[in-house]
Amino acid sequence: MKKVLLIALLAITGCASTATTTPITQAAFTLNSHNNWAIEVCKTYMTPEKYAEYMASVRYSYSTWDVSNTDGMYEVALQQWNTKYQGIGVGTEPKVLTPWCTNAMYSLESMLSQSNQHKAKADVYSQRQHELNKARASSPKITSESSDLKMTHQCKRLGDFSGNIQTFSGFGCPVGWIKA
Repeated sequence: MKKVLLIALLAITGCASTATTTPITQAAFTLNSHNNWAIEVCKTYMTPEKYAEYMASVRYSYSTWDVSNTDGMYEVALQQWNTKYQGIGVGTEPKVLTPWCTNAMYSLESMLSQSNQHKAKADVYSQRQHELNKARASSPKITSESSDLKMTHQCKRLGDFSGNIQTFSGFGCPVGWIKA
């Protein structure tokens, strides 16, 4: 379970740097499904707040993937659950379930920690992107010489002291005129 958790973390962490989501892999789907089922099975052993945190972590993990095509993945995840945990479920006797849930809590806490770390990294990345976009938008625009022909210029006639200012478009002020 720890190996699968590590693989899923590495795969999820890579998603923070991309704009689009990656189609969910069978390993990630299985891990999320197993975590979800473990939360439901061990619900009576945790506080409502912890239950809500764990479920939010699973939902967040799913949100980092494209889950539009999961055909056949549920069946594989369920078969692996039944093989690995041999019938552990909601109706399991407490004497069997108590030690199993105690062990499951370590994995769930690890999942929660990794999910929070990923979320924090994604928030930092998003903030950096926002700051870069702001910097690009506020940076001065460099104009080329050809764009000077399209500019307008406020000019006054040489030797004219009346304060008469004319607007000209083009490269600059015409001969006999200076910039006002």
